[in-house]
Amino acid sequence: MPKGSSSDLDAIYQKVTLAVAPLFALTVMMSTIDRGNLSYASISFIPALQLTPTAYGAGSSLFFATYIIGLVPFGLLAPHIGARRLLAALLVSWGVVATCMAAVKDAGGFFALRLLLGACESGSMPAMWSHLMIFFPKSRLPKPFAYLFVGTALAGVVGAPLATGLLALDGKGGLHGYQWLFILEGAPAVLLGAAVFFLLPDTPSEVKGLKASEVAALEADLAAEARAQEERLATPAKTLIWQVVRGKYFPLLAVTSFIAGIVSATYVYWTPLIIKGLITNSALSSGAAAGGTARSSLAAVGLSTIPFAVGAAAVILAAAHAQRRQELFLHAAVPLAVSGVITTLFPLMAQASPILGFVSLIITLACALAANPSVSSIIALLHKGPHEVVALPIFDGVMNLGAIVGSPLTGAIIQKTERGFFWVTVVMGLVICLSTCLLLVLGAWVAHGPLAERLFLKPRGAAGRAAAAAAAEAAEAAAAGGEEGARGAPGAGRIVIRVGDDAVGAKS
Repeated sequence: MPKGSSSDLDAIYQKVTLAVAPLFALTVMMSTIDRGNLSYASISFIPALQLTPTAYGAGSSLFFATYIIGLVPFGLLAPHIGARRLLAALLVSWGVVATCMAAVKDAGGFFALRLLLGACESGSMPAMWSHLMIFFPKSRLPKPFAYLFVGTALAGVVGAPLATGLLALDGKGGLHGYQWLFILEGAPAVLLGAAVFFLLPDTPSEVKGLKASEVAALEADLAAEARAQEERLATPAKTLIWQVVRGKYFPLLAVTSFIAGIVSATYVYWTPLIIKGLITNSALSSGAAAGGTARSSLAAVGLSTIPFAVGAAAVILAAAHAQRRQELFLHAAVPLAVSGVITTLFPLMAQASPILGFVSLIITLACALAANPSVSSIIALLHKGPHEVVALPIFDGVMNLGAIVGSPLTGAIIQKTERGFFWVTVVMGLVICLSTCLLLVLGAWVAHGPLAERLFLKPRGAAGRAAAAAAAEAAEAAAAGGEEGARGAPGAGRIVIRVGDDAVGAKS
């Protein structure tokens, strides 16, 4: 059956998005809250258990050890049992474990439960990635991916005020505030698990509200994804993994992912303490975590809402623009460049004014989040084929290796240096800038064009303009000929980077 028109398909995919994206966003939000509420609890959790910054950093990072181990196995398992069943079981499991964090008495129990929580949460992202890849063609992935990162940002928006209220319950019922936090934020994951089991459709054709003609158009448009799903189910796991790690783009993507993990862990676990340092005019030295008043601690948690709220909006806007323009590399590199520069300059801004420091923190966190949907889409497009089912889990695992390094490294620098806060932000800013450069190099490598085009610059001179015009004409001819890879192909003045049957564009 012929595919529907572009406008018809847009309306159909909007219905599909509404059927899966809210549940996935809530799942990511709960996952991020239950792994990251430690950052809010740390303000009272660290002194109550008498943890050093190094021990806290090590404990927070242990989550990622078992999380990484489970990523690829769950990625291989997800297509066989489906996201609905897998997500429901995982949500119930990690909800129970997250609640048990309230019973921790010492560093040993803290370490053990963080390891168990990582194991329970490790299958959630592979299951959702696998599901999205059979519900959407590659050219439409940025916006669905964006909802996953919106869930991350919303965890900061919801988690901060909720944590503020729960920490204020300190002493009620004989419990510390952080114990109320773990109990009342862990239990909702169990309820969400039940909702996912009963509401999430297993296949695109099961989406409620679709007419028979819309289902037919959807199935025709997703024929390539259906064939890829059949192929990945029939391909041995070892072959799938080997295809990814032997890929020519693996080294650059791996280093970029590792850097992203270092930066992400720093933001997730140290943002409330950074804000507390701004409130108290502290350099976040080894004693800053335990310093200040209860009022300043609660204010820091509450103010943490703002950077993540702005980040949620930035993710949606950046992903929508990337999908509309059919361009990914610049939509990843430019926000990262802004984030890197501002992070490097953050100590100077914070020293000049706490308000200026807070504004710069908002911008750098929002820009870092805004790059994520495009980066995930790049990974998916560069690994088109049956091995895509393990590509995202593998690179997510590499990213979380960076997280294992990032959080304890931050704690150690803060504890052992007089100007720990200064050096943390300078180092983080420089590694973000390095990640930006690596993405641009990757884009140049994929483009295979003249230097100006490969660096996504405007072509210079008559020869450059002629080359750009020829590329545009070729793209238009391919689109007119009905090539699937040219769906949504850019017009004149754009460079098309072809990956398999899809195209990644870069504006020239």
